[in-house]
Amino acid sequence: MQRRTSFDSEPIPLDLLIVGAVTIGALISSVVVGFTDSTIRVVLGLVFVLFAPGYAVVSLLVPATDLETGSRVTVTERVVLSIGLSVIVVPLVGIVLSYTRWGLQPAAVLGAVGVLTLLLLLLAGIRRYRVAPSRRYGRTGAGVVGRFHDLIVVPRNRRETVLNAVIVAGLVVAVLGVGLALATTDSGERYTEFYLLSEDPETGELVADELPTELTVGESAELHVGIGNNEQTGMEYTVVTQLQRVDGSVTDRTELDRFELTLEDGETREQPHVIEPTMEGELRVAYLLYVDDPPEEPTEDDAYRSVHFWIDVE
Repeated sequence: MQRRTSFDSEPIPLDLLIVGAVTIGALISSVVVGFTDSTIRVVLGLVFVLFAPGYAVVSLLVPATDLETGSRVTVTERVVLSIGLSVIVVPLVGIVLSYTRWGLQPAAVLGAVGVLTLLLLLLAGIRRYRVAPSRRYGRTGAGVVGRFHDLIVVPRNRRETVLNAVIVAGLVVAVLGVGLALATTDSGERYTEFYLLSEDPETGELVADELPTELTVGESAELHVGIGNNEQTGMEYTVVTQLQRVDGSVTDRTELDRFELTLEDGETREQPHVIEPTMEGELRVAYLLYVDDPPEEPTEDDAYRSVHFWIDVE
């Protein structure tokens, strides 16, 4: 009885190790500060999402160089199937997560796909070792050069060779196109939050529905001007406060104050600010937000953001 070769004496499945390393690298680069907008993260994420899960599935289902029927499975077919299955696996993982408490959070989807890919690669490695060495995928063709040689030369006639070369070229162009799109597209919407809060007299918390409605000339009220920077870069803001008399349109405007704030990306600040009306009547208090310096005569039309509330001054 012939004794089965032990795992220790078998060559390491280099392709599975490379795909596993790309998966782990993509997971690490997604959480390590400094890789957020780097080219490394784009490349690893691209290969991970578009190739790794599908390659793990194909390796598990087809551990040999050919099928049980004797039909040869070329490297080109493995690559095409890997990309196609990746497009199927990733959305399916998202659908499953949508029914859990984690939901469709990017970190949850990335982690789940990564864990699933590593598990499938492990099972694929075990199943590959159980195939006869003569049929085991990765046994023939030494290293990366051998795999590339198989990719182009294995077909038996020139037509198949040209067809495989066209498929490979198309895949390269598609991957480069997606990578370029990811590298040149913003990672999210850019915007600035701008709002007003005041202190609840009972709880002391800052709320949006307790803004002052009545004051007398000379009386002051404290507000909190909220600014949230989601512009993906540091920003310098200028806030202009105006007291406006409105009769269909603004007929009179008086500047009460202006101040500057510098916020880093992702930073939110609620700046205390005191208003003291200098005119009588039903007036509008307007806060105008500008990036950098405001114009000589600030208005709502030229402001980057604006908020206002009405007040009766006696």
